[in-house]
Parts: sequence; structure tokens; C-alpha cells
Amino acid sequence: MKENDELKEKINKEFSTPEKPFEEWAKENGIFAEPDERSAAVVPVYELADNVNGRGVSGNNKRKKFIVSLVIVLLATAGILLGIFLPRGNANNLPKVFGANDAVTLETELEEITSREDIYLFDMTKVFRTEFASKDVLKSDNNYVLLYTLNRCLLSVENGGASDAFYVTYRIRTYPNYEFYNIGDYAKLTESVAVNNLKIDYKLTMNESMHAYASFKVDNKEYYLEAYGMDGITVLNEENFINLLNKILL
Repeated sequence: MKENDELKEKINKEFSTPEKPFEEWAKENGIFAEPDERSAAVVPVYELADNVNGRGVSGNNKRKKFIVSLVIVLLATAGILLGIFLPRGNANNLPKVFGANDAVTLETELEEITSREDIYLFDMTKVFRTEFASKDVLKSDNNYVLLYTLNRCLLSVENGGASDAFYVTYRIRTYPNYEFYNIGDYAKLTESVAVNNLKIDYKLTMNESMHAYASFKVDNKEYYLEAYGMDGITVLNEENFINLLNKILL
């Protein structure tokens, strides 16, 4: 800023009683660099305006051109600096809603999910196998996680002296307005049940087999659970689904 003030003072002093052409003074003081691609795009605009008006370029017009050019340079510099120093991957600077087209799904280690203390997990001790763990991240910043998923966890729970076997897919939405690919499956959850101080909204629906979908919140994070019975062992119904929720949401 000090350099800008000194430059303005020098300009005002020189042009209060000009003794030489502006171009000569500017060249002597190093105000204008040699024309490059950027300046070539700007200068002809003034030349065209002067020619259209059918008049020569006066000293006042030259000074105006210089001032406008200086403003353009300063604004361009500010824009570059903002582009360099503004934080990237910050949710506060991103659109409010993301869709599946804004994200990419990456396979991840199960430990990345289970080690996070800010995530609520169902009782993993009943899981025999998890097909794979994944995370949905922004295409523009793969460090920004929108969703974690535990895919097709095979587990067994007791049910009246017998055992039920289910496949459970568990989704953890870490960005509240991410409209992930399967979110439509959780629309119109018409039933509710209280499970260990959690309010669970759910529904049962027939796909190729009976599926159950449920959602709930813990500490402002949203969780989505999909379950269906293991072929030949358990046929999912409302009763054994609620039993499943009671056994794994502790």
C-alpha cells in the first residue's frame, strides 16, 4: 500500500505541470512494461473508442487510460491472490447440496471408519464378514468425505433361542446435504420404533426379496441401514427386523 501511495503522489506531482509527453515520462519511470498478451487485449479498446469518436488522444485521455489500466492491474492481482490463499476443500465454500454426480466412490479400509470417534457404529462383534468398506468423496477434493458405507455385512443375531442371519449395509452421511445414489430407497419411511433411546424410522418393501430400510440420527449425523435375510436361513419380516435393530443398535 505504501508503494501505491508513493506512486500516486509521484503521478500527481509530475502531471500538475507536465513538461513532457506522458508516454516518455512513463517509459522513463518504468510504469509500463513491454506489451504482452494481456495488455494487447486491453489497449485496442481505447484506441477503437478514440477512432470511433473521430478525435485524437488528448493528455487527459491518456491519464484516464493510465488510471483505468492501473485499476485493472490491481484488481487482477487481487483476484490471483484470492485464488491462491482461499482455503480449498472447505464445506463453507461449497454448494449446499451435492448429488451423486459431484462425488466418486472409493474403496477404503474398514479401520478408517471404525477408528473415527465421531461416528456411531452398530455392534460390529456380530459381523462375520464385510464385503467391502467405501467412502464417497468430492470429485474436486478427495479429502472431503461425504459418506461412509459398510457394504453387505453378514451377521447373525439371536431370536427366541434361534439365530437369524442378515446382510446389512450401513451408510453414514458425514455431509448433511449429500444426496447419495441410493437415497431414494429411504424415502417415505412410514413406520417408527424406539430402540435403545434412538428413534428409528423404517419401512419394509419387496424387491427381489423382502428388504428393510431404516434411518436415524445421532449427534446431528444421519445413518441409513438396509437389511435383508440370508437365503435359505432367514426370511426378513417386521418382527425379526425390529429384533435385529434391538440387538445391533446398542
